[in-house]
Amino acid sequence: MYFSGLHRAIRDLEEKKFYDIALLFLSCKGYQDLAIIDGTGDGGRDVTCSWGHLRIQLSVQTKWEAKINKEAEATRLAGKKHFIYVTNRRVRDNEWEGFLQSRYKLHGVVEVTLFDLDRIATALALPGRIETAYERLGFVINRKLSATPQEVALSNTLLFSKEAKELRDNVLESKLKSHLFAAPGATEAELLGNITKSYENPNIAGPANRALQRLRTSREVEAREGLLYLNDSAEAEIRAAMEDFLQAKSIDLKGICEKYNLAEPVADSLISTAVEILARRGDFEGDKAHEVNLNQIIAENRLGPRKPELYQDLSRLTCARIALYGEAIDHVFSTDTFDIFRVLGQSTEITVLLDSSVAMPLLFGLSFAKANSRYGVGASALHELCKSHNISIKVPQPYLNEIASHGKKAIEYLAIYDLIGEEPKNVLRSSGNAYISHYSHIRDIPEFSGKLSLKQFLKYFGITEEAGSWSIENRIQSLLESFGIGVVSTPARAEDIREKIALMKKNDPPIIIDHDASVCTYLKQKTDAGFIFATWDYALTAIVENMSRIYADTPSRVVDFLSMSGSAGYESETSFSLLDSLIYCDERKTEALARRIEAIRSSELAFELQQFSDEARRTKGANIDTHELLEPFFSDRMLSGDLAQLTATGTEPT
Repeated sequence: MYFSGLHRAIRDLEEKKFYDIALLFLSCKGYQDLAIIDGTGDGGRDVTCSWGHLRIQLSVQTKWEAKINKEAEATRLAGKKHFIYVTNRRVRDNEWEGFLQSRYKLHGVVEVTLFDLDRIATALALPGRIETAYERLGFVINRKLSATPQEVALSNTLLFSKEAKELRDNVLESKLKSHLFAAPGATEAELLGNITKSYENPNIAGPANRALQRLRTSREVEAREGLLYLNDSAEAEIRAAMEDFLQAKSIDLKGICEKYNLAEPVADSLISTAVEILARRGDFEGDKAHEVNLNQIIAENRLGPRKPELYQDLSRLTCARIALYGEAIDHVFSTDTFDIFRVLGQSTEITVLLDSSVAMPLLFGLSFAKANSRYGVGASALHELCKSHNISIKVPQPYLNEIASHGKKAIEYLAIYDLIGEEPKNVLRSSGNAYISHYSHIRDIPEFSGKLSLKQFLKYFGITEEAGSWSIENRIQSLLESFGIGVVSTPARAEDIREKIALMKKNDPPIIIDHDASVCTYLKQKTDAGFIFATWDYALTAIVENMSRIYADTPSRVVDFLSMSGSAGYESETSFSLLDSLIYCDERKTEALARRIEAIRSSELAFELQQFSDEARRTKGANIDTHELLEPFFSDRMLSGDLAQLTATGTEPT
């Protein structure tokens, strides 16, 4: 959708700026640990990467044929057999084929892969990369995305559907068990670290931890002296899956070794790489990292003349049957920030709005330390995920008044807090007052123990007996802004919205209803952006329900939603091994999602696609166990119990 603009911009880049774009492109293709090294000053620059058998050159030279022949010879002299040439010149397919057939001097000796202007612009114009590319080019991107009904339906299915969540959970559990099978006796931190590293996606850490806790609850994973092991039945399950795959693979190994006169390690590499490509529905002749690696193995073993025959044999591998539904797993673990953009009104301008009950534990945690409570941990997880997606966080102005009023209520505890014993203080960790609850959680942390009184804690937020609500609100706003959390003004409430909220919240003080009505009016009127509204109040989520550009839910479900996608940074196309996942995962769960994806692709009626989207969003991961959902932070409805006892000294929303 942004191809033409990128194409022109990259074509006209001067040498040094092109290198930045070329590195971005290679990183998107899955090449890691990229570094530019000094060149000869002839319009090209060498690049090193984690694959030492490759030689990569970036170039802006117009006479690309002579340059490739020269650099291919340098590749041969360096003892390498594969050369990758990245250029901002356009090379037509017929020109490239003609060059390879008659003018390339090292045919059969050094394998050469070309990434030209068309390929670079195409790759960087895809969702998940376009913003970074535009940023490096110094351009401003249109905030509205183009997306087909199929793309919107697919993104909704991947982010919301029961099938996608079940498959993701199953793959993570299988991955954890396979790691423990291969290396029993790991610490929890080591195991989770390995899983996160294998997917190269920090957003997977939370779901992986939840998967591990499920395995521990079911006793499939047991702890012995602080180390984790599989129980006997789980170990037998993993062993059986591995043996089944190896048995099928042994047949393929024997056939490939004998037919092509290869050593077993070489044949093994060919087969494993081929399965990765087949699982992603890739192209053996393609230019993605696994595909390039396959052709590197072919070149190193002088199998070039037998490529067509070898490709046929690799496409018919016995062990490749596990790749049948690999694309479904690839879809689930390849979703990124642009999938979020698609489901929230096809806008790249996304804001997470926090109600007061979510904003307070986040503010307290950022100011001091996060409370070791589900509320504090949840708020912290939400903050980290928003950073990873480059999504801004804001608090509506009316909720500053509620945060300030809640702080004023906390002053009533000053006279008695230091007089009560330890047991009552521990009980106050569950206090309905957010300030008292958080302080009770962190007061025993070594860095605060004996050094931070409740009075000092409250004063940090501008809360003293003399301070008025306006003064406290100013202090809270300044603190929020210092942490990169904005405060957004909201319009005068719409009376019809206020009436609806009042009907659903009959026991709440009028000021609370006014605040909520003002915020919901803002969400309804702000039609040029997408929003995620994190709130405990189900009445508020009902007000904005069925608006495609708004996702309103509890913090725990918002965290679950955001963690379904990789970060806003460009994603590697080969960031994890599908083979490892396919060996152990439950095929029934993979098939369930695969069928939904295929149905979306084959559907031509708009209303059918809308049904897919609506159903996914309506369920909102309804299979989440209820014990995973955090109960409301405050008793009754949010702040109503405390505010009912206060005089309405707060400011009205403007």
